[in-house]
Amino acid sequence: MAERISLNTGMKTFEIYDLEENFLGTFRFVPTDTDITRKYKEVKSYLMSITDELTGEDSIELLDEVNGKIREKMDYLFNAPVSESFFRYAAPLTLLDTGESYVAHILDVLGQIIQKETLVREEKQQKIMQAYTAKYEKQ
Repeated sequence: MAERISLNTGMKTFEIYDLEENFLGTFRFVPTDTDITRKYKEVKSYLMSITDELTGEDSIELLDEVNGKIREKMDYLFNAPVSESFFRYAAPLTLLDTGESYVAHILDVLGQIIQKETLVREEKQQKIMQAYTAKYEKQ
């Protein structure tokens, strides 16, 4: 039998609720993963570009296709089927009362999480480095 090891991957679990506190689902990811930052920018850029696809008379026919592509991109971003939880009750391009699309709102919230978690971990790293280098500064 193989021995078991446990690694700290930095993985965090987030529960998703709507504004009325209805549970929508959960998703897990490493908010400070350098790959997630790259993918986040890629998905956000894709989202900005699809507005060009949805102008004109064919936009209704394209809507289902684009919503499907957005779901795929969200799953790609997290390497997991998170779109099931995020889009259980509303399609990605659903317009909110703020005027923004539902998926844009999700990406903004996720961007805030990534930024906050990265800042917290960078501050911890700075403290570790300062403690480590302080002993050499005394010499």
